[in-house]
Amino acid sequence: MLLAFDIGNTNIKVVIFDNQQPIFQWRISTDAKRTGDEYYSIIRILMRSENIDFKNINNVIISSVVPQLIGAFVITSQKITGKKPIKSAILQTFARKSARRCNLSNWNRFALQRRGSVGKISPIVYCR
Repeated sequence: MLLAFDIGNTNIKVVIFDNQQPIFQWRISTDAKRTGDEYYSIIRILMRSENIDFKNINNVIISSVVPQLIGAFVITSQKITGKKPIKSAILQTFARKSARRCNLSNWNRFALQRRGSVGKISPIVYCR
């Protein structure tokens, strides 16, 4: 399974994909003052409510227009997967290529649903 975070100025969209299909989706209020531990606690509760085992999460993608939260979601991702990121990028084209390597064919649709305050997306992509 793949866990994707789309961090916007107002909401954070959390989506779990299985076989390239979104199977669970939640929205969390964006708060740049929250720590990675706080976001991890929220996401853990959401995932447990759907009986999702963290062991089934193989890949994580983070897309953010809120630079202050990138570190928090790196921490969150590491706590969920138990792994460190191996790829990161700011360029959207690289993000799409990396997403294809992660077998997420509908990354484009997921990431482009929301435009940031400057009209651009700044993806950071982690592939396992």
